[in-house]
Amino acid sequence: MTQESEGRRPPLAGVRVLDMGIHRAGPHCSLLLARLGAEVIKVETIHGEQARKDGVKWSEENNTKKSIAVDLRNPEGQAIVRKLARNADILVQNFRPGVMAAMNLAIEDLVRECPRLIIVSVSAYGANSSLRDLPGFDGIM
Repeated sequence: MTQESEGRRPPLAGVRVLDMGIHRAGPHCSLLLARLGAEVIKVETIHGEQARKDGVKWSEENNTKKSIAVDLRNPEGQAIVRKLARNADILVQNFRPGVMAAMNLAIEDLVRECPRLIIVSVSAYGANSSLRDLPGFDGIM
């Protein structure tokens, strides 16, 4: 039985999450938020997240989410993400440091535009480590 079927609201009901996570850690993080009742909007590139090739694993991590595909390198796609961020409570991303800025979606700018937005940045080696530019793929990061 779910909390909703028992007449209880899930703890994160009413919370909106913008999931820009790729591969394992970011999507898994937002999946946990979805299981706690958050509405999760998955943002993928026009060609789809690379992890879609994993089939079942991708489906497991994204089956409860709404989904939108945008060109994150295009100003129109970036404007869509900014609009979604203005209506979100949490943004989850696990790009390497600097990738969001390269897409004209710098975290500092998003926070300035959306001061109540909570940004969750997951990375293999942290934003300040000498290894920060190396990719890492693991669901428990």
